[in-house]
Amino acid sequence: MVADVFRAVKRLNAEGMTILPVAQNARLAPEAAHRAAVLEQGRIVKQGIAADLANDPVIADHYIGQAAAI
Repeated sequence: MVADVFRAVKRLNAEGMTILPVAQNARLAPEAAHRAAVLEQGRIVKQGIAADLANDPVIADHYIGQAAAI
């Protein structure tokens, strides 16, 4: 079901719709977004291009629990 939702979001975005997804799935969310923000206790601690954040080893280690790219 989660994969279906992300496919729909990506399709709608490709059709030109602006979408503000709020997701806790740090592995799938960057694939569906152009930009991303990392929130910690309700505050933005890092933001930028989704692919850059997804490949940031510090983000992966701290928020995903592994030092490899997402």
